[in-house]
Amino acid sequence: MSQPTQSSEQRRAYYRLMTLEVAPLSCFVPVQGDEVEIDLVDLSVGGLGILGYMPGLLLRPGVKYRGVRIELPKLGTLVADIEIRDVYDITLRNGIRTTRTGAQFIHLGAPAQNLIQRYILEAERERLAKSKP
Repeated sequence: MSQPTQSSEQRRAYYRLMTLEVAPLSCFVPVQGDEVEIDLVDLSVGGLGILGYMPGLLLRPGVKYRGVRIELPKLGTLVADIEIRDVYDITLRNGIRTTRTGAQFIHLGAPAQNLIQRYILEAERERLAKSKP
C-alpha cells in the first residue's frame, strides 16, 4: 500500500464532511448478491473515505463498485457507482494501524450532487448549533 500522492491531495475540489465528527454514516456495497456495510470517515460531492479493513471487499485503486447505497438521514438514499482511488496504511492516535481508502463517485448526476450538498449543509448546521454555548 502506498502513501497518498500529492496529486490526489490537489484533486480535492469539494468540501469534505468528516462524518465521524458529526454523525456516523454508512454505505452499503453490493458484493456477490449480498451487501457489505462500511462506516464512512468522510463524504463529499467528489467521493467518500473509508477507514479500516473490509472483509469481502477488494480495496485496490481502479476497482469499481456499482450501486453503492448511502442512507442520508432526513434526506433520503443516494445510490451511486464508485471507483477506489487511494489505499494506504495509517496509524491512528491510539497507535492502532489500519487502512484508509478513498473512493471517487463515477458520473454522479446533479440530483445526487445536490442531495450530498444538502446533507453536508444540514450536518454542519447541526454541528455548529451543538458547539454554541
